[in-house]
Amino acid sequence: MLMDLLSPLFPSSLIVIMCLGSLSRSFTGVASGATRAALTQHFALANNAADISAKEGSQETLATMLGMGLGMLLAQITRGHALSVWASFLSLTMFHMYGEYFFVLPCFLNIQTTFELTYLLSSYLTSKLL
Repeated sequence: MLMDLLSPLFPSSLIVIMCLGSLSRSFTGVASGATRAALTQHFALANNAADISAKEGSQETLATMLGMGLGMLLAQITRGHALSVWASFLSLTMFHMYGEYFFVLPCFLNIQTTFELTYLLSSYLTSKLL
């Protein structure tokens, strides 16, 4: 989204910036899918990952529809006011990042940090046991 907002400021590089924005969205989609799978496994306590995933999909559809409606309303309000567009974008982005960080923080995801992986690897190499 940032690249889309920056593209009019650099008309000679419009295609490059738009392509980079599209590429960034693709990378974000891959990371989002991996994170979604880890969170689904986190909440699937009784091997019911499919049920959790289906419910999450329904909630995501509702959130997307609500977001599109509010986005169209915000676009109507900020039309023609570049400063309002940037202020809205930056404030909503910061709110989104704050929410993502603090809502995912309490989740214990079964992932290893670099330190843990190094410890496991050295332990395995010295004793052949995990």
